[in-house]
Order: sequence, then structure tokens, then C-alpha cells
Amino acid sequence: MKKTFILGKVLSSFILLSLILPLLIISLVAMNFTQSFLLEEAKNNNRQIVENLKTSVEVFFDEPSNTLKLLRDLLISADYLNQDALTFSIFNDNVSHFDHYMIIDRDGIVEFSYPEDNNIIGFDNSSLEAFKKISSGVQEYWSKTYLGTVNNEVSIDYALPLGDKTLVGTIHLKRFIELYSAVANTKDLIIGITDSTGTYILHTDYGNVEQRITDPYVNKRILNYDKVSFENMDVYGTTLLSDYEDWHVVSYEPVSHIRDRILTYTIILSMIIFITILVVSVIASRIIHLIKASLQSVLDRTDAIAKGNYELIDSDNSFKEFEEISKNFSNMANQIKSREDEILDKNEEILAMNENLETRVSERTLELTNINHELIATIDDLEATKAQLVEAEKLASLGSLVAGLAHEINTPLGIILTMITYEKSLIDELEHKIQSEQVSEIELKNYLQSIKESEELIYSNVTRTCDLINTFKDISKDQTQSELRKIQLSEYLESILISLKPKLKESKLQVNLEIQEEVEMITYPGSIYQVLVNLLFNASIHAYENNGGKIDLTIRKSEDKVRFIIQDYGKGIQSELISKIFDPFFTTARGAGGTGLGLNITYNIIKQILEGTIQCESILGQGAKFTIVLPRALKNSDSDNLLSDA
Repeated sequence: MKKTFILGKVLSSFILLSLILPLLIISLVAMNFTQSFLLEEAKNNNRQIVENLKTSVEVFFDEPSNTLKLLRDLLISADYLNQDALTFSIFNDNVSHFDHYMIIDRDGIVEFSYPEDNNIIGFDNSSLEAFKKISSGVQEYWSKTYLGTVNNEVSIDYALPLGDKTLVGTIHLKRFIELYSAVANTKDLIIGITDSTGTYILHTDYGNVEQRITDPYVNKRILNYDKVSFENMDVYGTTLLSDYEDWHVVSYEPVSHIRDRILTYTIILSMIIFITILVVSVIASRIIHLIKASLQSVLDRTDAIAKGNYELIDSDNSFKEFEEISKNFSNMANQIKSREDEILDKNEEILAMNENLETRVSERTLELTNINHELIATIDDLEATKAQLVEAEKLASLGSLVAGLAHEINTPLGIILTMITYEKSLIDELEHKIQSEQVSEIELKNYLQSIKESEELIYSNVTRTCDLINTFKDISKDQTQSELRKIQLSEYLESILISLKPKLKESKLQVNLEIQEEVEMITYPGSIYQVLVNLLFNASIHAYENNGGKIDLTIRKSEDKVRFIIQDYGKGIQSELISKIFDPFFTTARGAGGTGLGLNITYNIIKQILEGTIQCESILGQGAKFTIVLPRALKNSDSDNLLSDA
């Protein structure tokens, strides 16, 4: 009997072998080249860094020597005996290569120091190496590196003759860190520079410089990215001899870093191979499944027709050939029973429609009634939620207000505490002098004057603290009590800006208040506070994206209205969005935490509580302007009488 095969298994094996086998071969070859490639690349990079640093070191000393020679000529031409400090100050402000300058007389005594250091003036520096060389007739001299005893800085001196004296410039070798940062911006390398003895004068760990640590390989062998042991770990080392003073530039890269990079490349390549195999397998499986499904669909149709079942449903095949076979079987079956099936289908449809029509109408009516009840309940819930959100916004603003007050009060309290401590020290000192009978009348007057000035400063800061607390009391009362009262608008707005000062400073907002004439209002001040806070910080978030900016707050008064104009100069609002910004839950900053409720709450406060209107105008890229029109006196108050009395 002839052996048969399953089509699905044959197709699966063929596709997987033809696609996956080449990928595996290519991957194995690529992995063999990865290690040598990465090692060579790291070696070249390391070598380039060391050569760059060597070049920077050799070039570094050309400019300071020319600079000190120029300074010497300036000192001679400016009569340096009388104008040392002035000449050094002007010169050092424009050209600063040295950290310290000294002029040493012919006996080795320091007669001038810049920056000025009285501990050095008059010091015997005759043992200084640079002084000895110049005194012996050398015209210029770079000293060897040394560790300063005063400042604990690794330094080098450059000396020139100045008449019968010696001009010495000192460079702290910490300046070499700038060279290192410019050519070796990597955390993976240990980089250093040693002098001719192998002692570090620059190292990525500056503690090695301060401790005068010696490199173990500089004076033994030249390393060309060789694998050695350094500081208890395996590293690839590179050393290069500089033309300057036999200094060496050294670099060590931990072997573990190279291994990590090789491992990373291997993992990435393995993941690519795995994902590719997975994708190929999924695609192959899907293709095989479609072929098997299409073939099975044809087999099912032939079996159904053979059993006398002509009610076949067209199936969608993924392959055109199978689709054509399926359609031919369907046409054959449909031609036999088409007319009979058409009549039966229509009769059954009519009967079903008559039987179910009344039931469907009743069910739909009941469904609509339930939906109506749910909508009414939802509206009630939304109204309650809106009221809660308004209260939450008030509490949030009050919290910011309290934080701002604490920040503002902290400064005057700190000054008061300082002055009291200062007064106590003055009184203790005066009391001591009085007891020892060493105080004169002039000293006593000076003490009293200082105490009087301190008391005046304490009094001014106590007054400032009281003013801040009174401002906080007024605004916090407005936030927690919905009380209708008369306010002087300019004073109230200024108190609001004072209370918001820390928050505005944190947000980098500059608010300019402009009121042409004094305006009295009878309104709910807490609601005005809430509206202005919402609009100001809405501009900070959306107009300036929390990067700070300028906002103009302008007040205009008419006979019975007050117009508030809040103008920012940020990125503006798209014209098609202006009609939506007051809608609940509409926001363009959803991903940044925006809820879309700020402007909606502001709109409802203005319309329902303050009985006013708000409009927005914007030009994209030029900012947005919000115009609020409020009545000077709310209609449900005795405002006309109060305003006329005022």
C-alpha cells in the first residue's frame, strides 16, 4: 500500500527548514566576529582618547608661558613697584591661566602676592626651585609638580626674571580636569596623567592625585591596550609618553566592560534571531492553517451535497483557487432549491414578524422607561459631584494659600531671630565692658545706636508679619465662607497676588495688575479668588507649559459692570477648540494629569454664583485673552444702597 503524508505537517516542515536554517547559520557566523570587532573598536577608541589627551597636555603649557611674559612686560611698563595690585587685577580679569602670582626679591623674600595673602608677604621663599633657577641665570623655568603644603593642591610653577626680582606664576593642576572632560567623556575609563616618576598629577579619582599615588606600569612597560591587573581587577591598559617633561598619559578600561558589551550584543542578536524565528513560525503556522481550513471547507461542502443537504452557506476562503471550487458547489446546490427556499424563507419571515412585533414594542417601551429613570438619576449625581468639585477646588486653593503664607512669614521671622541674637550679643558685650569699666561714652553711644537700629528692623519685620497674617485671614475667610460683602477691588486683588506670591514665583509667572480707577463691588470675594487662581494657573500649564511667562490682569469699570481682562502671551488655543474649553472633562493635557474640570468650574462659578459672563479669544502662537464681565452689585442684595452709601 502506498504511503500517504499529512499535507499540514509536510508544509510546516518545509517552510520552517527553508527559512529558519539560513538564519541560524548567519547568526552563528555573526557571533564569531562580534568579540574581535568589539575588542578592536574599544582599542581604537581608547587609543584615540589617550592621544587626544596627550596633545591637549602638550598644547596646554604654550599659552600660560606667553601670558606670563606679557604680564612681565606690562609690569615693567607700568612701574610695577607702585602699581602691582592694579596691573595684576586688570590683567587677571581678562586673561586667567594662573591661579596665583608672586614677586620674589633677589634675597628670596616674597614682596607681593596676587590674590593678596598676608601670610605669604615677607615669607622666605629662597628654597623655591623656580627662584633658584632664575637666580642662577635661567631665563624661564617650568618646575616639577609638587603638593602645596597650604592648600593641598598639586601644582606647577613657571618663573621669569623681573629685573633683579623673580616673577612666579602657579597653576593648580586641577585645571587638567577640564582637558580630561573635553576628550574623555565616559564613565567606563580610568584616565590619568603622571609625571616622569610615575606619580599621578591627574586621575579620574582625584584622591589618587592628593595622595601622590604612583602608577604601577608607567616606568616598567608601554601598554598598547594590553590586558593587565590594576587596582585588583583585570583591565586593558594603554600608556603614551608625552613630549612635555616625560609625562605619561595612561588609560585603563575594565575587562568586565568589554565582556558586558559582548554579552549585550550577543543577547540583542539572540533576541533578534528568536523574534525572527517566532515571527516566521507564526506566519508559517497561519499560512498552513489557512490552507487546511480552505481545503476542509471544500471537503465539507462535497460531503453535504452528497447527503442531500443543499442549504449551503458561502464561506470565505483565503485562496482564490479554493474559493472558485467552493462557489461552483454552492451554485450547483442553489439552482436545485433556490425557488423553494425563497418562498419558504418569505413565509417564515412574515410569521415571525407578526408574532414578535407586539412583544418587541412592549420590551422597547419598558427599556426606554428604564433608560429615562437612569438618566434622571445620573443628572442628580452629576449635580452633586459638581458641587463637591467646586468645594474641592476651594480647599486646594486654601492649601496653597497656607503654604504660601508659611513661606512668606519665614523670612521676617528669620530676620527677627537674627536681630534678637545680635542684640543679645551686643548687650552681653556692653555688660562685660561696663563691669570691667572699659567702655567709653562714644562706644556706649555706638552700642545704643546699633541696638536702636536692630529694634527698628525687628519692628518693621513684625509689622510685615502682621500684615501678611491679616491678608491671609481675609482671603481664607472668603475661601471658607460664601459671604456676600463689599470690597475695594484693587486692595483685594493686591492681597490675592501677595498670597499667591510663592506659587507665582515657583511657576515663574509675572502678573501685571492694572486698575485705572478704584472700584467698589458687592460680591462673593471667595468666588472671585477661585476664578482668578484657576485662570492664572491654567495659563501657566497650557499657555506656557510650566516654563513661566507674563500675564496682564486689567480691570475696567463701567456704570454697573466691572470687566476683568486676563491676557497671556503663550502658545494660544486652536480656533476649533475655543468653543469646547468650558465643557466638563475637556482637556488637552490628559497625559500630564489634566482633568478638564478647571475651566468648567470657573465657568459655573461666574454664571451661577457671580451672575456674570466669560468669553475667550485667542490667536494661535500669540496667546489667549479671557474677558469676564461681572455686576458691581449682585441683584439679590441691597447693593445699590451700599454702593450709594460708599
